[in-house]
Amino acid sequence: MLAWLAKSRKSGSDEWHARAKELLSLLVRHVEVEQNGMFKLMGEHFDHDALTALGRRFLAAKVRAAGVGDGSRGRGRNRGAGGMGATV
Repeated sequence: MLAWLAKSRKSGSDEWHARAKELLSLLVRHVEVEQNGMFKLMGEHFDHDALTALGRRFLAAKVRAAGVGDGSRGRGRNRGAGGMGATV
């Protein structure tokens, strides 16, 4: 769906707007599932210090994947698992 939206030359059409709304709905639902499921499970299995350390590692990996400061803009840097390598 995202590829269709990006390639479509009908960005002002009713169909394009309907698909964009559908994509937004899917993204919102995905975030809700993560927040209510995965984050809850993480809280049950890790203490505050472990969650804080994990959050810092995630943010550092996100910055590296985006290529902030190195001019690469994240291209060719995907190491699997959402761009997070084992050495994060």
